[in-house]
Amino acid sequence: MLGCVTFWQGQFVEARRRLETALKLYDPTRQRSETLDAQIDLEANAMLHLAWTLWFVGHPDQAIARADEAIALARGLGQPFALAMALFAACATRVCRGDHAEAEVLATELRAVTDRYRIAYMGSACTVLEGHTAVARGETSAGIERMRQALDEFRRQQAGLGWTFALSLPAAACAQLGRPEEGLELVAEAFEAAERNGDLFLTAELKRLRGDLLYARSPGDLQGPIDCYRQAAALAVEQGARALELRAVVSLARLCPTDTAVWRRLRTLYDSFDEGHQTVDLTTARTLLERAEVAADAR
Repeated sequence: MLGCVTFWQGQFVEARRRLETALKLYDPTRQRSETLDAQIDLEANAMLHLAWTLWFVGHPDQAIARADEAIALARGLGQPFALAMALFAACATRVCRGDHAEAEVLATELRAVTDRYRIAYMGSACTVLEGHTAVARGETSAGIERMRQALDEFRRQQAGLGWTFALSLPAAACAQLGRPEEGLELVAEAFEAAERNGDLFLTAELKRLRGDLLYARSPGDLQGPIDCYRQAAALAVEQGARALELRAVVSLARLCPTDTAVWRRLRTLYDSFDEGHQTVDLTTARTLLERAEVAADAR
């Protein structure tokens, strides 16, 4: 439980240590016999939280391996809630990686499980994912509307944890669609939820999204977005969230083409990843660096 709590608090290095320790200590013979039908198996819970944690700390391939392992374990246990949680973690991890087609397949199974067993909260989480995958297919307006439907469901349920993630996805879509005011409202609501619930795991990304939306609103005013990106990068470092630091520095590099310190940081950060080079974030970073090198050679 300490591993789960520190994950949601955005203490990713500590969360990883706790969750990996939990998995080493777990004794299935003893502890599964003590698990009630209404509970989630501790090994499955640790594994699915560890999967998402691994993406944040910069191990996107290990994250997928753990997420898939959690799904297989949950299926073997025959616990619907554990399976729903594992499917959600696997979807969320793939969304973070940019693997939208795979996320959509898993979301379909998640929908079937939540509908069959009437798991309302996870059903609403699935609605968020369905809206996000619709945006990824190019159905941006319909996708945002689907995500807003999920937000209304969460409000009725008085949902707590995960609220910031649910709000971040339509906010990002608003930036793509040119609806910055709507997106900024969602980000503001997400910051309020983070403060209210201690749900701090996505705060660095919310700061970066605010920068994107400020830039979309006023492309000629760079200082506000740049400040947001710098704050996002600094917080990501503090939290041990290398994946979120990379996103923030990529955003910063785009607006600071002549800042050599930013580009050196991006190169160092990119080179620190030893896996996941096919993911969207690392592909984007690599493309930016290659273009910068070509431009430098041309000069």
